[in-house]
Amino acid sequence: MKQNSQEFKESYFVANKEVGWIRGGFTITATWTWAIALLVPSQKAYEQGFAGAFWYLIPSVLTLFIYYWFLKKVDEKFLNNYTLPDLMGKRWGERIRKQYAFILAFLQVMCYAINIIAGTKLICVLLDVNYTICTMILAFIVLLYTMRGGFKSSVNTDVIQTLVLCIGSIVIIVLLCINFEGQGQTVLWAIKDGMTGFEGKAFDSLFSEEGKMVFLSYGLTSVLGLITGPFGDQMYWQRAFAIKRDKRNKAFILAAVLFTIIPVAMILTGFLASSQVKGNILQIGDSANVAIEYIAYYLPTFSTYFFVVMVAAAITSTMDSCLCAFSSVVVNDFFPNEEAKARIISYISMFGLVVTSILIANIPGIQTLYLFMFYTVIRMCTFYPTVITCLEKDKGVDANAIFYGILCSLLIATPLYAYAYYVGNDILIFIGTLLSIGFPLIFIKVKQK
Repeated sequence: MKQNSQEFKESYFVANKEVGWIRGGFTITATWTWAIALLVPSQKAYEQGFAGAFWYLIPSVLTLFIYYWFLKKVDEKFLNNYTLPDLMGKRWGERIRKQYAFILAFLQVMCYAINIIAGTKLICVLLDVNYTICTMILAFIVLLYTMRGGFKSSVNTDVIQTLVLCIGSIVIIVLLCINFEGQGQTVLWAIKDGMTGFEGKAFDSLFSEEGKMVFLSYGLTSVLGLITGPFGDQMYWQRAFAIKRDKRNKAFILAAVLFTIIPVAMILTGFLASSQVKGNILQIGDSANVAIEYIAYYLPTFSTYFFVVMVAAAITSTMDSCLCAFSSVVVNDFFPNEEAKARIISYISMFGLVVTSILIANIPGIQTLYLFMFYTVIRMCTFYPTVITCLEKDKGVDANAIFYGILCSLLIATPLYAYAYYVGNDILIFIGTLLSIGFPLIFIKVKQK
């Protein structure tokens, strides 16, 4: 039976708001476990030992509990929407709605591109294939199955992808421990040894000079970026809108438990690789691919290809979420008066996202870590306005303060952070990070007074 426009939006964007806690927990896990969650923890553990691993693992797990606690405090009227820009627009007007819509749409494009780059580079490490062609194939495969079923397709595939990720993480770390070769040393010794990083510096302490450097150059951005992430990302709001109200608590707790398994396994892999490199037992060609190189060295060939399947699951689970989030923002917030054309606009927007992301992925010298840090700092700018609005702590706040606070964050803090990260200036990175989340807060507080 043919759906009318409202029925289409209800089904296509929020699965009729009937997602239960088990499927909800799996889809949150899969969406939170993108390419970064498999590649960055192992890379940071390998390069910067315990300090690098700590500033990814702790905030990434803590975020799910914080977001779950936050949703418990939010009045249900705010969760009866399709998009975050729609929610903010009803409170602050059309200009804020369009500003949020632009930011959230841009973030989905960047997220899709990050996952394409990570997936394609990994495939190219193992197979002799053309990089550009591979980016196109990967991007369009996800488009085809997501376009057909929308958010329901994303949720259903997330269940399978989460099982692959969790079971695969456990199996791989067990196999690595069984096959470990440490020249008389135990696995536990190697893990402890790896906590200093592959160069053997004092990265095993958060308070050493090296540990403090990690916090300034990476840790602060990681903490603020991860914790504020879901508050400014349509992918997670879409799940909050779609999961049944009385099931959200269980869904987020389940997601936190399942997700923890994955980065812990990757971090242990990074520690083991670090120890082996210091012992001159093996060499790592590219630290960004340390997990796959270490697994390929120690485990049978089938394990390497299984890890590729895990990465593919992590990548595609987030990519289909990006498509659903992006199309919902475009339909609801850029073309709110075109409900009769909601379906076709949704399809065209998804196609546009894919093409744009492929172009970004083929920029010469592009790196996933650089894009991730840039993406992370942009995502912070909407945090404070979103929180005070949803918690109804916005008495005396002026819409202009929100608009110009976010605008200053985008035009001043984000370029400053990007420049600082490019030149490696830790102090400017620190300042850029604080200003990104701080500009909206400052403007709002000044206007209130």
